[in-house]
Amino acid sequence: MAKVRASLIAPVLGNCAAWLFCAVALPAVGADAITSPQLEAMLSMGFDSNPAQSRDGPALGFAALALGVEQPLPFLRGVRLEGDAWLRDYAGPNDSGRLDIGLVSSQMLGITQIDLWAEAGWYRDQLVTADERNENALGVLARRPLSARLDLRLFAERRWLDYRNLVLPWAGRPGGIGLSIRGQSPVIPVRDQHGGVLTGMGCGRGPASRSSPMQDDCPQRISPQQRKDRFDLLALETTWFPAAKLSLMLGLDSGWRESSLALDSYRQQAVRLALTFDPSPNWSLIADTGLSRRDYWQAPRTIERVDHQRWLGIALHRWLADGALYCGLDLLDSRSTIEVEAFRQWSTECGWQRRF
Repeated sequence: MAKVRASLIAPVLGNCAAWLFCAVALPAVGADAITSPQLEAMLSMGFDSNPAQSRDGPALGFAALALGVEQPLPFLRGVRLEGDAWLRDYAGPNDSGRLDIGLVSSQMLGITQIDLWAEAGWYRDQLVTADERNENALGVLARRPLSARLDLRLFAERRWLDYRNLVLPWAGRPGGIGLSIRGQSPVIPVRDQHGGVLTGMGCGRGPASRSSPMQDDCPQRISPQQRKDRFDLLALETTWFPAAKLSLMLGLDSGWRESSLALDSYRQQAVRLALTFDPSPNWSLIADTGLSRRDYWQAPRTIERVDHQRWLGIALHRWLADGALYCGLDLLDSRSTIEVEAFRQWSTECGWQRRF
């Protein structure tokens, strides 16, 4: 793995020092009464055909490192501290990284499990600097078994996004859907649904091409602005277990995004289908597919922007005594009524994961 660049991770570490101290120090205080933290690590390498999610973005290889920790709090029943961090080191000065820390409360109401959480996140990106931001979120997840083979989950979250750099409208990644219920590992790595695309070809993407319908709709008075967004997400999932080694999940999602940049506000709807098959204790196959539609509320003059996305992800795990080896392939096709906002992307990744 290439050398990690301090310029990328230093701001994140500075903001999170107090949180990390708590995560490390808690086990040392009253160790007899505190459950040992659960740790998970993942190390992988892969190739991404279009990490910037732009029409002519570069294809880059990468190495990735991800760490997760979960620490129950003994003085608060059912409450735990969770932390997740990942760093993706692309070829050249194109690294990205993220840190999330939150408190989660899990309680039972009869046969229904209720999870409540508060979370803070920090995202840094050298490839698409318009996407760099700090986040805060509040959410709830309800899980209820309907029968021995069927369960239901309802998810709701509100997320606040404070972007670090001055940006123009549509100047960030359109993003893949990547919506997954909390606590369930997504088949496709989460695609930055809260992001917005490199330097772009529309109002927020530098000079418009002569063939672009946006050319006459980006007056000179538009200048980079501070961006603050709010994203609300509501999702419903049901999982059916037709056999001990097979499960099928169907999910419906609705999202609403309000932005201080009016052109970046939209309504989003999606349907997802996932399959998990465990032919033996040592092998697992996971596949995920779905469709989404994103309607932007405002567009310059009479131009309407609607994005349609479809995706497919496949991952194979080989479980070992002390971890697992895995390989995955993700395909994403994003179409838009604004031609220059359309893109295609595929990525493959293989690696090793272990829980301590």
